[in-house]
Amino acid sequence: MVLGVRLGLRWFRSNLAEVTFHAGLWDEALELADREIHDPDEHYLQSACLCTRAEIRFTRGDGPGALDDAELAVTKAREIRDPQA
Repeated sequence: MVLGVRLGLRWFRSNLAEVTFHAGLWDEALELADREIHDPDEHYLQSACLCTRAEIRFTRGDGPGALDDAELAVTKAREIRDPQA
């Protein structure tokens, strides 16, 4: 796949995970977030997907899992040094 297309798809998937979560489609949001989180190539929107997954986990009663995701999201965002992350 062409690099620009791959990065565009990752950006779209990450943002779609958040929008889908806010639309109440949590299972779909979780699937999108997980695909991005588990992609071995680092991307600055992985931290956003970790936040989305943390919100879903917390709301579903998985406090420890939510905390793990939130802490990892902060770590990844700080590594990027971009205020948007």
